[in-house]
Amino acid sequence: MQLERSDWSSRNRKLSHVGFGVVLGEDRKKFKTRSGDTVKLKDLLDEGLQRAEKKIRDKEEIKKEKGGSGLLTDDEIVACRDAVTYGCIKFADLSCTRTNDYVFSFDKMLDDKGKTAVYLLYALTRISR
Repeated sequence: MQLERSDWSSRNRKLSHVGFGVVLGEDRKKFKTRSGDTVKLKDLLDEGLQRAEKKIRDKEEIKKEKGGSGLLTDDEIVACRDAVTYGCIKFADLSCTRTNDYVFSFDKMLDDKGKTAVYLLYALTRISR
């Protein structure tokens, strides 16, 4: 094995295989890394940022139409968007059992209801007030 001949493997280190489940598309078919049918991290982050910002701006517009106070500035929207996006992606990845297959879904990842990062961030905000 090549790894055993490299500097990564020495007498002081124990190498172990760590198994993972399969990432599935919403059609429940495997993402195929060799054919390039996967979502690149950059694309995942960009899509998440766009969707989160749109959702935040839509909610701000609704508040504005109702004459609500406490509207966010553009800087606050960007900060909120970043926290929500990165939190959602991390939570979605870490909330799955490593050895189980899971279905990749942008909509589920960025959902603000149920067992998601958005819900946890909302609950934290409510508790800390």
